[in-house]
Amino acid sequence: MVPSRQITLTPEEIDARVRSHWLLLPLRPFARINWIVLWIGSIAVVLFLQRLGMRQLAGIIAAVYLVYCLYAWIMPSVVRRMVVRR
Repeated sequence: MVPSRQITLTPEEIDARVRSHWLLLPLRPFARINWIVLWIGSIAVVLFLQRLGMRQLAGIIAAVYLVYCLYAWIMPSVVRRMVVRR
């Protein structure tokens, strides 16, 4: 029987692997923007589109922003668990 090799990663290595994981690619463009600026900007865009009478487009953008927020909230912990299990 071949003994299994356990590879132990340091916390720094785990963080580096999590940050470079392909599932977190959609989060990278907004990593340098403060979340408050992103939130205010999305609210401003949705309200502006509603003022222009483009309610459907405003609803689509609001839904995409909500899905993006959920993705940004859930995926880092999921990816961390995946990296630690390997």
